[in-house]
Amino acid sequence: MKYFLLDRSIVLIENGVTHTVSSDDHRYDLIKEGIQNENFDAVRLALNPPSLVEDGFSINNGLVFYKDQPIPSVLGNKFIGINKNSFEFKSLFNLWYNMKTREIGEDIASDIITKLLNHDAYAVTEDGFYLVYLDNNTDQTESSLNKNNQKCSFHFYNYAKCHNFYAHQFRSKTSLDDIIESSFGFVTKKIKKLAIKNLFIEGNNHICDNFFFYGEAFRDILAKENIVYAIENDLLDTNLGDYTNYIELRTLLKDLTIDKNNNYSQKKALNFIESCNDKEHLVEIGNYYNSVKSEFNIDIQDLNTSNFKEIYDYLLREYARIKDPVFFLNNDREIDNLSEEEFDRFRIIIPRTNHDLKAWGIELHQCVASYANRVKNKECHIIGIEDKSTKKLVYNIELARKKIMQFTGKRNTKPTSNDRFVVENFLKEKGLIYKE
Repeated sequence: MKYFLLDRSIVLIENGVTHTVSSDDHRYDLIKEGIQNENFDAVRLALNPPSLVEDGFSINNGLVFYKDQPIPSVLGNKFIGINKNSFEFKSLFNLWYNMKTREIGEDIASDIITKLLNHDAYAVTEDGFYLVYLDNNTDQTESSLNKNNQKCSFHFYNYAKCHNFYAHQFRSKTSLDDIIESSFGFVTKKIKKLAIKNLFIEGNNHICDNFFFYGEAFRDILAKENIVYAIENDLLDTNLGDYTNYIELRTLLKDLTIDKNNNYSQKKALNFIESCNDKEHLVEIGNYYNSVKSEFNIDIQDLNTSNFKEIYDYLLREYARIKDPVFFLNNDREIDNLSEEEFDRFRIIIPRTNHDLKAWGIELHQCVASYANRVKNKECHIIGIEDKSTKKLVYNIELARKKIMQFTGKRNTKPTSNDRFVVENFLKEKGLIYKE
């Protein structure tokens, strides 16, 4: 056997067959150790483990043997009556066989397996290298296992902090492949590799189940390659929010991107996610959407946009209507009569309710909504100045005692001298402010 130890992989050649094992492959440490100890039989076993469907099991004096090697009774008894093609059988067998291959000793192997089974543990991957267990009270299990198991590259992870949905699957001893498929709608080598990388993080013996939130958000909407793209480019911050937030986000994405043929637009979905500049807003938008949809029976596609900010601002305004009862402003007739009047490059718009002022405040990043009660009590009037060409609000003006009290644009910026001159002349002609 020829071998080459590279920086992040090992290349082995035997009988004209080449094997490349990368450093993130669970067999890497085992093969490297075999090479260093010149134990090439162990290397061959790691590359080509025995078939699990071969005969070789026997029972003698109550002990289960595999090819004359005794299996600890706490584990061996579990093999009796189990289909050898099942995930449970393969993962348990590989757990024991891996330990035997690492030569950690029968007593230590038996002790480790006993500890795991006492914590409702099982091998979540068929290769037997990723073990999950439940420990609700203390978290000493991993340290005690690793203390006895320093030669092994096994990984022990507690699922006590997982969301109930995922914890239930671990309690049911579901394979990682099946859990991935239930969350993402598919399982591939690529997504499984990403799952292992994100679920089982070195130095943290709790399973990081928030990785599954990508599946809850995008399942059935994004194609496989686009879900992988979203994960690899961190389009979500799954450290924010919880399981429910991502279920609600998926509801919004479905309604936003579905077409008349019941297909989901990949372009619209990705544009919506990628145009979000604040991932905290991405987590909460689904809640706003579901609340507004149930209250007002809206159709999100009527907005004719997939831009995140435009949709978020719209939903925030509508959500405010639920939380803050609407009331009409008490505009004078001469103010109401200005509505839609045009001059120069501008158009006058008049707020009718307190929610109109809320919308203006969101659009211009101002506190104009706080003037609603003053307008209602006729202490002042508020008018809006819209750009005719863009149909965007550019200024709002507070009028009182036939004077301009405030004239501000976005983030309370002052108008240009020309814009102020044009607007003031128009208001003077209408008799709303004094002529000098």
